[in-house]
Amino acid sequence: MTDFKTLVELSDDETKEEATTPHDDGVLTSLGRRLVNKLKRPRSRGSSTRSTPSATPTHSAPASPLKKAFRDDIFDFNIDETDPSCAKATGDGDTASRTFTFSKDFDKNGVFYYIGKHGRPFWNNPADTMQVMVSFSDHGDGEIVGVASDAANRKSVTCRTKNGEKSWICYDLGRVRRLIPNYYTLRHGGPSKELALQHWRLEGSEAGDTWVRLSSHFNDMALHKKYGTSSWPIAGDHKAFRFFRIIQTGPNVSGSHELSVGGMELYGTLLETVD
Repeated sequence: MTDFKTLVELSDDETKEEATTPHDDGVLTSLGRRLVNKLKRPRSRGSSTRSTPSATPTHSAPASPLKKAFRDDIFDFNIDETDPSCAKATGDGDTASRTFTFSKDFDKNGVFYYIGKHGRPFWNNPADTMQVMVSFSDHGDGEIVGVASDAANRKSVTCRTKNGEKSWICYDLGRVRRLIPNYYTLRHGGPSKELALQHWRLEGSEAGDTWVRLSSHFNDMALHKKYGTSSWPIAGDHKAFRFFRIIQTGPNVSGSHELSVGGMELYGTLLETVD
């Protein structure tokens, strides 16, 4: 089983390696040059001439989700500046601060929506683009259903951990983000109330080793329906955390220990470090 310290080190190493890969200026300059040349090229009318295909076809390898995300950033058109995800940051120097205020379950005011949408014309699951890292507990019987990124989705998906006591799902905001939380939303990860959560805690951590209790639930039936959603305030004053996890503290509604979560959203004050 991979511990949290290892997850932190792996996440940071991958981020640093990607950050040192030259891909911004050269791609943007080359792309802009091709677009300008194409617009200037005169279009012929009525011609039936076809270009001769190359004798040896070439195939480009599919891009990784992370590199695709960078290319999406180039096409930064039609961004609605009134969208909460595009709110201007406030701050001094190297740290930007944004406040995200809860309105309703899976609105467009949350942190995961902001990370997946900001600078793009459409939302991408930030766990698919590795901007948020999601991990599951790996103990117990059976198999994990779905993939880890499903636990950060905005649509109804079936997703759950193995059947083991104190199963958990952890969300890592990355090395440049910390959140002072005040509200959160969950979606049950199943097409019926079977396996729905009823005993759990939301916890926060700075480094993934020591956890602070943020919200506790006992016999909470708010998620006991098909892909049920609900939201809860986080009481008290808390510091900023990089990691958040849902840990199941008792059996689900079916009497087993699979942790079934098919979506999450967080609210509060997000602090982002500018590299």
